[in-house]
Amino acid sequence: MTSEALPRSYERDDKFYFPDGDMFLAAEGVVFKVHKVMLSRDGSMFHNMFSMPNASSEQTSEDNPLVLQDNAKCFRSLLWILYALPPEITAATSDVTSDNIYRLIDCLKLANKYHFSAIQSWTSETLSSILACLLKDNDKEQQSESRAIRRNTRDILVRLSEVVINATDAGSVRLTSDLRTVWRCVIKKADTLQELVGILRILEEHDFRGLQGLAYHRILAKWPSWRKSSLLNRDQKIKLLAGYHSLQDTSYSASLLNELSAFQHSARCRNQEECSDSWDTFTTRLGSRRSHYPGTGYATRSSSGPIDIVKHLRIVCNVSNNLTEHRDKDLCFDMKDECIKNARLQAEAVLLKVETNLIDVFTL
Repeated sequence: MTSEALPRSYERDDKFYFPDGDMFLAAEGVVFKVHKVMLSRDGSMFHNMFSMPNASSEQTSEDNPLVLQDNAKCFRSLLWILYALPPEITAATSDVTSDNIYRLIDCLKLANKYHFSAIQSWTSETLSSILACLLKDNDKEQQSESRAIRRNTRDILVRLSEVVINATDAGSVRLTSDLRTVWRCVIKKADTLQELVGILRILEEHDFRGLQGLAYHRILAKWPSWRKSSLLNRDQKIKLLAGYHSLQDTSYSASLLNELSAFQHSARCRNQEECSDSWDTFTTRLGSRRSHYPGTGYATRSSSGPIDIVKHLRIVCNVSNNLTEHRDKDLCFDMKDECIKNARLQAEAVLLKVETNLIDVFTL
């Protein structure tokens, strides 16, 4: 943020230029006249700036506003949420349109930048809810808008990923997890190699390393003829070849099996060795190229190519999630419910670690 004279071509914002405002700000040649009390909400960076001893001597005017290095539309979105009445916010969030989603993403971006913590939490939670139903079928009344959102899904995911991919606050961590789930669905639903390579290029262009590995892994799992494809460039083929041989290495599977076994037993578990053996009996099936999971309906068969480690880990997570309610003698799970829960949490942690770092498998 700097205080400098604007070029003569600036214009006043149509909505956020209040006659009784006491603060002039500018972004991309647009001047906003707003209230310091609104910008000072939530212990923001503006609050800290206005609280400085010499703040009163740094008065701004329309000819000498505080210039922000932000997109004008993006800053307008932040002002919208600062000034919006509860009914306006409810209406905007219940009417899930592409424009409203983009506005929420802009709000989150500047809330992160200027430390509006309450807005960060609220927008993260709202966007998580939207992501949960983004790829689901909508009511007939919303069918037209639903198609529009689906057409913009990748752009929405890219813009949201740019905002939260490296965030560490609690709300954004949950949002990042939900975002990864939607990206995974988009990657999985790619019907052709051309479509998947297009997704991969987007992920590489924006340096979303934690997601690139999923796309490379999907290519290996679904298109064994990738070597002959002209859609992939030389560097991409080298990464795929490196990943192919890395996933063939049995030590990679063995290290995952060891991590899966490192769960915490329940205090009521009287025979931890038998409990661990029961869990290992299930998880060691990950090392089989032709695996079947009795009583679950899950089967993974691969006559050639590397073991689909990611799919196997997802199966472990999904099956163990239902074990406490649906016991199956064929699974030989002689475990306490709490032990199963802890083992499942460990499996989910291993899966997240594998998916996040999967690109390393495809790196020489």
